[in-house]
Amino acid sequence: MIQHFEYKIEYKNLKNFLKDYLILKGINPDEKFRCLNPAHDDLHPSMQYDEKNLRVKCFSCGVAYDVLDLLELEIGLHGTELFNYACKFFNLEDEKNLSEDRKKYLVQARVALKGSVGEKYLLSRGLMTETLMKNNVGYDEKLQRIVFGYEGDKYFVTRNIQEKIYLKPKGENEPLYELGDKNSDLMFVTEGQIDALSLIQVGAIRVVAIGGSGTKKLRELSQKPKFAVVVQDNDIAGKNTGENIKVELEQQGIICLLVNPPSEFKDSNDVLKADVESLKALVLKWRDDVKLLKGGSMDNVKNFIRSAFANEIKNFQRYKEIRTGYANLDNEMILYPGLYVLGAISSLGKTTFAHQLADQLSEQGNQVLYFSLEQSRLELISKGISRLMAKKNLNVASTRHLDSGKKSNSASTRNLTQSKILTAVEIMRGDSSNSLPETIDEYAEVGENENIIECNFETNIDDVISYVKNFIAENNYLPVVIVDYLQVLRPSEQAGVRESIDENVKKLKKLQVEFKLVLLVISSLNRLNYMNTVDFESFKESGGIEYTADVVWGLQLKDITKSGFEHKSVNEKREIVRQAKLNNPREIELICLKNRYGKSSYKCGFQYYTNYDLFIPDDVYLDF
Repeated sequence: MIQHFEYKIEYKNLKNFLKDYLILKGINPDEKFRCLNPAHDDLHPSMQYDEKNLRVKCFSCGVAYDVLDLLELEIGLHGTELFNYACKFFNLEDEKNLSEDRKKYLVQARVALKGSVGEKYLLSRGLMTETLMKNNVGYDEKLQRIVFGYEGDKYFVTRNIQEKIYLKPKGENEPLYELGDKNSDLMFVTEGQIDALSLIQVGAIRVVAIGGSGTKKLRELSQKPKFAVVVQDNDIAGKNTGENIKVELEQQGIICLLVNPPSEFKDSNDVLKADVESLKALVLKWRDDVKLLKGGSMDNVKNFIRSAFANEIKNFQRYKEIRTGYANLDNEMILYPGLYVLGAISSLGKTTFAHQLADQLSEQGNQVLYFSLEQSRLELISKGISRLMAKKNLNVASTRHLDSGKKSNSASTRNLTQSKILTAVEIMRGDSSNSLPETIDEYAEVGENENIIECNFETNIDDVISYVKNFIAENNYLPVVIVDYLQVLRPSEQAGVRESIDENVKKLKKLQVEFKLVLLVISSLNRLNYMNTVDFESFKESGGIEYTADVVWGLQLKDITKSGFEHKSVNEKREIVRQAKLNNPREIELICLKNRYGKSSYKCGFQYYTNYDLFIPDDVYLDF
């Protein structure tokens, strides 16, 4: 009786066919094309193929589609019906079944490898025919797929050559891909089969690839080694997987060394292709380094320096070229991975300050995730457009001041041609201006790397964390994260408000540390601070910010810091605050209360144009 093997085709596999879909529809994916959103009458091509994220995105209306979204728009099917249609559309149905006995199939695949397109591809990756034959690698001519046979012909995985798409027998749990001597006390661990073959070829005695089986499969090792070298890929997803593998193995009492190929290479196979001797030398070095570890704990200084110090330095240095875009603030400090907290009383512009910061980071090319729990995406984008109109209407000296940090005449900083500028409310209600269409297009480019996640009062901290982790996994990029704001996150049902806020701050810090992020969270201040300067007491109702945050900033009215204010009566203070809030621009100070790395106490002054949602650095403070 002939045995049938069903392949499991996953959604993530289908996403890789987006480029094929566009070409079939007569669209050149290398150029901008008209938006595929039926509701968008795109007169000027504004949609582009995003190869990194396997989607198309319109920079005018903002929609983004993957291949299944486009098929759904085209034919109107949903769910399973849509999935099955997509398999048929891309001729994947033939890959669902293999009508051969498994052992016979793998033997035939090994025979077919010799001289095949699959062999030529693997040889081009630096692998030798001897390595392939010895480790049960074959080729399926009909499906045009490389076949990785697992030990004893008990399992196999196929991979097409053009794209990194793996298909596996349906209904079976994928085992570990193990090569070499299972009894060796030293094991190399990697993600993919080709990397495992690369390491075994240059002298690694025992190699395990987890493939798609997950890190928990490492608990099923037939013989646990004493030492393990975890060779992670040089991308975000690879580094996260490497960390998880290390944690899993250390829980089993295995001494681990976490390593990376040199930064110019993505993975071990890239090193092999470039220089086989370099990979040989690395394997020998990693073998010696892991055996020098005593207990493998990163608590030990020597162990940390040998295995983690260089990577930690690289993570810290990723932000050395990034600037906030506020000239005076950039003169005081540089951004570094950490938890930042921005506090202020209501109506002092903490959301505007943070959103303008997001725009300025996006404009530099940094991916930004802005979680808005109070204001809608429409409100924030309208404010951004108004702000850009105001910036464009500053005089030349003022513009240089804003962009480069050079000093300018502070009076010119306030010279706005107000008749040309629309407020956010005017933009939303449909008022027009000659410069509005052009400004909207320009702001779309400013916000190309900015993602505004519109939340609601049901959003909790776990929702935020899940979104960030999914974004990193899907985009292989570490974003700057801004949460607006702390007190609006839904509290835990098992704890009081203050306890929930304290827990949320700790969870945000844990997320920041895990991925080495720049993470800014906005916080309100306690009521006693409305007529006092900002200090740590102002945050006492906001959880353990003083102890958990790396940087603590506060916004305050400049008027309350003037001489004699503290001696005024309560009513006099209230009147001074009221008048200060009526000023346009408002005079605002940013005060730093804590900076874990660098200058820990400084002030920066700003002119805050509330009608245009714009903060302009004030020259008076540039040399404070």
